[in-house]
Amino acid sequence: LTILSLLMRSSAKLQHIGHLMFKKIIPLLLLISFNSWADNVNQIFGDGIFETNWGQSLSELSELFPKGKIKSVSGLEMLTVKDGRTVLGIERSKKHKINYNFNVRKKLNQVRVQFDGSSYPEALNILTATLGSTNLESIQGGMAIGYTRWFNENKTISVAIFKAAGGFLVNFHTYLVITKELELDGD
Repeated sequence: LTILSLLMRSSAKLQHIGHLMFKKIIPLLLLISFNSWADNVNQIFGDGIFETNWGQSLSELSELFPKGKIKSVSGLEMLTVKDGRTVLGIERSKKHKINYNFNVRKKLNQVRVQFDGSSYPEALNILTATLGSTNLESIQGGMAIGYTRWFNENKTISVAIFKAAGGFLVNFHTYLVITKELELDGD
């Protein structure tokens, strides 16, 4: 009889501990997970991407990528480089482009990487596994298909992926866009 009563008490204690874990510990773990995923955005893209750093000048990147072509779109500069490097572990064609976009002060604040349209599911899965699924937003509609964006904790860096028509609305490409919010006051 005493063994049975000890087991019943132990069972009641285990239920109490399970309830405590569910109410107190699980939310704490989820909060830690969210912060670590948001930190992944900072850890991976906090300083820049590829050989570049956020805030670098157009002239610095022109030296780094001498074959790049400079365009001006609505008064903002863009350096376009044909670059077939593997990104996110996904093979890309040599014809694919990487656009380095600059703010009004001609400082690097965005990088856009082009993939084949068929790369979207794989790239989305890799980004979700790396950056998490709790700190993202998904927007449907418009010209972009499957637009999904992750942020760092203070929303100064965003990582977006979407699929859009490449030309004549026939070819689709997947785009990875990393944007860094820069201060415009000083250099």
